[in-house]
Amino acid sequence: MKIIALVLLAAGTVTAAENDGWISLFDGQTLKGWRVAAKPEDVAAHYWSVKDGAITCDSRGRAKHGYVWLMNNRDLFDFDLKMKIRSYRDSTGNSGVQVRSRYDNEAYVLDGPQVDIHPPGPFRNGLIYDETRGVRHWIFPVLPGSKIEPEQGVKDWKWKHSDEGDGWNDLTIECRGTRIKTTVNGVLTADYDGAGVLDDELHKLRNVGIHGMIALQLHTGSDLYIQFKDIYLKPAADPQPPVIDPGSQSKAPSDAIVLFDGKDLSEWGTADGKLTGWTVQDGVILTTARREGTEQRKSWDLVSKRKFGSAQMHVEYNIPLMPAATGQARGNSGVTMQGRYEIQVLDSFNNLTYPQGSNAALYGYFPPLVNASRPPEQWQTYDIVFHAPKCDGEGKLVEPGRLTLLHNNVLVQDQVPVMPRKGCPTEPGPLVLQDHYHPAVTETPMKFRNIWVRVLP
Repeated sequence: MKIIALVLLAAGTVTAAENDGWISLFDGQTLKGWRVAAKPEDVAAHYWSVKDGAITCDSRGRAKHGYVWLMNNRDLFDFDLKMKIRSYRDSTGNSGVQVRSRYDNEAYVLDGPQVDIHPPGPFRNGLIYDETRGVRHWIFPVLPGSKIEPEQGVKDWKWKHSDEGDGWNDLTIECRGTRIKTTVNGVLTADYDGAGVLDDELHKLRNVGIHGMIALQLHTGSDLYIQFKDIYLKPAADPQPPVIDPGSQSKAPSDAIVLFDGKDLSEWGTADGKLTGWTVQDGVILTTARREGTEQRKSWDLVSKRKFGSAQMHVEYNIPLMPAATGQARGNSGVTMQGRYEIQVLDSFNNLTYPQGSNAALYGYFPPLVNASRPPEQWQTYDIVFHAPKCDGEGKLVEPGRLTLLHNNVLVQDQVPVMPRKGCPTEPGPLVLQDHYHPAVTETPMKFRNIWVRVLP
C-alpha cells in the first residue's frame, strides 16, 4: 500500500493538505484525473466543467439526459474521502458520490454503492444507495426500492444552500473493508457494515463494493446545478489480508465463484440457449454432439453466465484418445477468457503442430515455454492468472493485459502480454469452453470438471 500511496501522490495535486496524508483530487482549475462516463450524446453535452474554482454540474434547462458520471481514474480499496458541496435552492435534481464503483462502457451503466446527495430533500444526504445491477435499493437504511420518506432518513440532519452562510457543506466518507461511514456537516449520517452484501457474488461479478472508483453523479432526467471543491483522498493504512480456506485439488478456495462442481450446468449457457452437445455425467461436463458435414458455429461453445474482468481461474480437462487424427484435428478445444483471449486445448502428447496452436498456447500469439502435456484420457489442469487490458475513456489501449499459466503445475506462460484484437473493450466477459469443429473429425468428446474463478482487482 505504500507504493500505491506514492503513485497517488505523484498523480495528485501537491497542496498543504498533504502534510497530514491527504491528497488533492482536484486542482481547482481543470478536470485532470477525471473523465465523463455516459452515453456519447450526453458526454458531448458537457454537463460537467470547472467554474469559479469548483467542479460544476449544470443541466439546467437540459434535463433530457441519462446518467452522467464524472469519474476519478484511481482504483481504490480502503480510504477516507472529504469534499465540500454547494447546492442551490431552486435546483430540483439529484446527485451523489459513488465509491468503490465501476462503469460498464458497453451498457452505459455504473455499478457500486452511492452516498446520496439530494438538495430538495436534505434528510437523504449522506445515506447510501446501491446502484449495482441486481440490487438497486437503499442499503442504509435498508429499504426495498428507491423511495424513502423523511421519517426514514437522518433525524438531526444539517444542510445549507448557497444562500445560507458561505453555502458550502462538508462531506466525509470512510471506507474500510465492508464498512462505509459518512458524516455530513459534522453529523454522523451512515455507519454501514456491508458484510454479506458488498462482498456477495453480485458485487464480485461487477468487481465493485470492496474496491473501485470514485464518481460524482448527475442523475438521469435531473435539472441540476451543484458544485464540488476541496476534494481530498487519504489512502488507509495497510489492512490485514482476509483469511480464506485455500481448498484442495478437488475443492475450490472459499472466496472463489464455482462455475462447475460436478452437479449441473446452471452456471452455463450457449449462444442459442439450447445447450445442445453438452451434458453432465458422473460429475463431469461432456461434449456429446456429432458435427459431421457442417461448419463450426460459436453457438456450440459453452459460455459462463457470469462475466469477469481480471481473475484467477482453475479448469480441469480430459482430452479423448484420437489416434487417427493429427495436428489441429486431435483433441482440439479451448478455454477463452472474457470470450476474447483463448488458451488452446489440444492433444500435444506426441502430436506436432504449429507452436502458437499447441496445448497451453495463448492461441495465435505465444507458445508454451515447455510442453507439459499428459497423454490423452488423463486429467490435466490449467491454473490461470489473467489481468485484463486497460483502456482509456476513448477506447485507446493504456496497458496490455497479462497472462500467467500453470499447466499441470508447470509454469508455461509467464506474464505474457494480452492485446485486444478489436478496439479496446473494457467490459467483463464470460469464460468459454470451446466445442471445436475440424473437418477431419466428426466429434471431439472432451471432458471438463472442477471449474472455479477468483475475481482479482
